[in-house]
This record gives sequence, C-alpha cells and structure tokens, in this order.
Amino acid sequence: MKRKKNIKKQKANNISVNGKKLNIKICNTSSSRALGLMFASSRVDGAFFIFDYPGTYPIHSLFVPRVFHAFYLNEKFKVVDVLLNLRPWQLYISHKGKAKYLLELFSDVGIKKIKKLNVNLPADMK
Repeated sequence: MKRKKNIKKQKANNISVNGKKLNIKICNTSSSRALGLMFASSRVDGAFFIFDYPGTYPIHSLFVPRVFHAFYLNEKFKVVDVLLNLRPWQLYISHKGKAKYLLELFSDVGIKKIKKLNVNLPADMK
C-alpha cells in the first residue's frame, strides 16, 4: 500500500494589506523563492518571500503571468523600496535598500501603496 505524502501548500491567509485579506503564497525555502509567482494561478493574489537575513535580493519576472508590484520590507515590516507595474519576462529587477521580506502583489489586486500591513507568521518562519 502506498503512503500519501503530507504536503502542505504554503499559503498565508493571515496577511492583509490596507485591511484587505489576500490569498498569498509563502516563499520561505530556496525552491519556493526560486519559483515565486512563476506559473501562478488567477486565484493567487501574490507571494510573500522570507529571506534568511536582510540584504539585496534581485528578482526576475520570467513565466510570471501578469503585471505585478514588488514591496521590499525590512525586519520590522516597514517598506524600504517599491517597484510598481513590473512586466512579465524581465530578466533582472533590482531594488534599493536592505530587505528581509518581499511582498509581490499582482496589479489587478488594486494595491499600489501599503498603508497598513498585517503579517502573522509562525515564529519559525520569521
């Protein structure tokens, strides 16, 4: 008899931006960070990247299905850089400042500025 693998999809329904609860994919491993929003379905509003330490983390938009915004955050979840209207198929996208987290949101979600960000992550993900 074959055993079923217990694979948890890493989605965070405990992230809200400006009071709007979003369906966000958590990217806290090297493989999930490498994939990010590539091939994302229309049910996903974005991705939340958790890096091991603050630094500069360039991204790309290969295979990302739609235009998105990138919000780089420090360890206190304060915005350090914002990149708006990033188009698919860009090979290299860099940012300013050191970031511990990255929130990518598809532009059709309708958020271009973060006024209030609520992130409730388990302690082992911070």
